[in-house]
Amino acid sequence: MKRLLFVPVLALVTVGAMAIPAHAKGPVENASGQVVITGPGLGEPIELKGTVRGFAEPGGGFYPMDEASGEEFTALLVGSGLLPDSSGLETPYSGWFVLPPEPAARGPAYELRVELAGDGWSESLSRRLYPYASDRPLVFTPAESVVQTRGVRMLRHPQGLWWSAPPTLLGILRSHGLPL
Repeated sequence: MKRLLFVPVLALVTVGAMAIPAHAKGPVENASGQVVITGPGLGEPIELKGTVRGFAEPGGGFYPMDEASGEEFTALLVGSGLLPDSSGLETPYSGWFVLPPEPAARGPAYELRVELAGDGWSESLSRRLYPYASDRPLVFTPAESVVQTRGVRMLRHPQGLWWSAPPTLLGILRSHGLPL
């Protein structure tokens, strides 16, 4: 009888132990920072400042918990692929891909710089933003900037990765001065 209980209990303990790292997040904290966008047609840089509430992952990474609240700063970070979408709201417009779009379909490039800091950590990121790409805004991440996210290592590609942003990102940028 004891042997019959040993196997299911051992299996349950093993599964439980493997699940612990998946749920190991730091305490809820606020990260504050700014996004600065420069590029053609802008008289002055677009600057957005704000605070994001979320979890700092042990070993790196910050995961917002309330990006669906509509705050533009958080929506810009999530929409541009700089922070993962933890709302569970899937969109057919956003996602990572490797093959670069044709240069003519990209439109002009803008520099997107992000400074984000929380309790005992800070991060600076720089990306190329193509807000006027033919189907939707695109964000380019160079190969050296690709990092591990949510325990799943993104494959590095020698030419970098592209983020297909949701169309709402363009609306946020236009409301802050991106030319039409």
